[in-house]
Amino acid sequence: MLIATILSGLLSMSSHQSELNCRLLTDFTDEESNRRWITVNDNVMGGRSEGGFQIEDGTLFFTGNINTDGGGFSSLRWPLKEGILKDAKAMKLRIKSDGRDYNLNLRTSARFRARQIAFRGQIESDKTDEWQEVTIKFDNLAPTIFGQVLSQAEVFSPDDARALGLIVADGSDGPFSLAVDWIKSCN
Repeated sequence: MLIATILSGLLSMSSHQSELNCRLLTDFTDEESNRRWITVNDNVMGGRSEGGFQIEDGTLFFTGNINTDGGGFSSLRWPLKEGILKDAKAMKLRIKSDGRDYNLNLRTSARFRARQIAFRGQIESDKTDEWQEVTIKFDNLAPTIFGQVLSQAEVFSPDDARALGLIVADGSDGPFSLAVDWIKSCN
């Protein structure tokens, strides 16, 4: 019994300590912050996908319909305050996913052939319709332009992060739905 109590206390302390290393970026309750989100769909390049977001009761709902004929993506972007990710090593999100493949994009001033690089990391979920916490480590981000991974590019610099985004571009037609409860940066 004593061992179980000690283990329970250690697990609780470990969980609490890891939480102390994360800082809330948004929980979708600040109206001014919520107004900064924008939608960027494939129609900017002739595509036909539809997507957007609503924020209700402190939850962001990213929904729409992907059409791979001429494009095949829908995304959201949120400008970041200068230096807000300084010394961060990862992002943590609380999500409810429909099972499609979603990615987190982070943008800096980094460019390749005059195009802005999006540093992309997969939002790995257990494909259930239950709330879950997911972590995207900055070491796992891939530099991309128009969804294509670059073989030679700068490494992601959290100190220079300027925008955060969510994107669905999984090559499949049809509806999508991702709910996000909060987003945190973690050291």
